Amino acid sequence: GDYFPACTNNTHITHPMTPYPQIDQQDEETCTADLWTEFNSQDEYDHVISLKPDPTKPGPDTNFFWSIVESEDGQKKLKARLTFNDVFGWLAFGFANEFDTVHNGMNGGKVLLMKPGGNYSPVSGLDLSVGPNIGAYVIDDKDSAFRHWIGTELAAEGASHEHTDCFTALSFESDNISGQMFNLEGTDEMIWAGNSNDYYVGYHSRNSRARLTIDWNAGEVEFFSSKPAWETEVDSDGEDTLGSSASKFEDDDSSSSTFAFNAFSGLAVIIISIMML
Repeated sequence: GDYFPACTNNTHITHPMTPYPQIDQQDEETCTADLWTEFNSQDEYDHVISLKPDPTKPGPDTNFFWSIVESEDGQKKLKARLTFNDVFGWLAFGFANEFDTVHNGMNGGKVLLMKPGGNYSPVSGLDLSVGPNIGAYVIDDKDSAFRHWIGTELAAEGASHEHTDCFTALSFESDNISGQMFNLEGTDEMIWAGNSNDYYVGYHSRNSRARLTIDWNAGEVEFFSSKPAWETEVDSDGEDTLGSSASKFEDDDSSSSTFAFNAFSGLAVIIISIMML
């Protein structure tokens, strides 16, 4: 998301607040499971994985297909296709920044970003008359909003876009993203995210993104599970990070409440004892 306050003479009466214009969403009768299966029919790739860390949780199905291809001069590249079971607000895939502990590897990450328009403004969003396009970007180390790193755009080698009224896909063939090379003989830590709500290159939901490690040759994936900075050794073995942190917050709140109650009770006893003297 973004937030940039400024002075204005406008009031809520002359310029009432309105939500972002929303994208027309999927028609359930049109965007069927069979149509999604057809959209994902790709025999030209050696590997495919689901990018949903937990298929039982809500959020659009998202798949990643890839093969390692080799040119005549022996140069290896990653040939890949990311499919998103939702309409096209934006779609991104790229390298996580392993040193970012604030936004799950996003800040400082190098990504391919597929947008439905150009000439971005944080006030008016994307100009759709420009048409869909894909760029390679380096996300700002601290500021996540798109306006802070729009100037890092480079050409996206071998990238192409595909979208319908139901689904979205980003394809590319390259050995790097923004100069960072794929470790095609081993593993890379990657991130992906998508938005199907509006044309403002804004926030993605927690169910439309993930951080993961991909073994390019074995075709295996391991999803990243971060530990909150406040987590102690007592609960460091918890499997569900979100659950652990929520429980931790609850424990902290109950401990604070217990301490406050005990302190109040002790003070009341002292006051009553003094009054009885």
